[in-house]
Amino acid sequence: MKFKIFGLDININKYNDKPLLINNNSDRLNNPYNYYLTDIVQTIFNGDTFPGSFGITKDYTFVDYYTLRKRSVQLFKENPYARGILRRILRNEINKGLTLEANPLTMYTKMTEEETVLWSQKAELDFNIWAENPKLCDYYNQKTFGQLQLDVRQTALISGDCLVVLRISPKTKMPYIQLIDGSHVRTPLGYTPRKGNKILHGIEFDNLGRQVAYYISNNYNYNLL
Repeated sequence: MKFKIFGLDININKYNDKPLLINNNSDRLNNPYNYYLTDIVQTIFNGDTFPGSFGITKDYTFVDYYTLRKRSVQLFKENPYARGILRRILRNEINKGLTLEANPLTMYTKMTEEETVLWSQKAELDFNIWAENPKLCDYYNQKTFGQLQLDVRQTALISGDCLVVLRISPKTKMPYIQLIDGSHVRTPLGYTPRKGNKILHGIEFDNLGRQVAYYISNNYNYNLL
């Protein structure tokens, strides 16, 4: 791409982000002012729709696992385009979350049609009571089941994964859900796994490749993102 600024021909090569000054007059080419203009052009033409909208894209030789997570979260928090795209995906996929539609197989339950309808209605009502009450379904007593579903999907898209722990409430004897950001799943320093097992990024695998344990950092923050 070629254009002119203050009488200077500037060429931007899509394979090289450094603009080149093209001018037959060597005195004008070597003028410090020309190099100042080149620096300005380099700053402006970096892919931004407007200055500061995305930032310069760089190729990194090596980036570790947890740094990639942090950069992804930072992009979601600081870039309106990334945040808008992900929220649209979450709205379309999750919205208010999944609900129960009970449809038992009468062949196995041995119930009549009328008994099946009554059982289904009661099961759906019980589920809705549990799902809409944060004190029943959320380990931290903060969110409904639908909001927890949204958190799981959002954390998985942004951070890479989300650990879902199913617990049983000692008071209600019903299950409640604890969510932990995957960035807090870490391999403990100096820990030796059981014989034949191996640990990768805080997850222990047995010799058949099955996940047998997760190791959570003691100072993790339960608030996702």
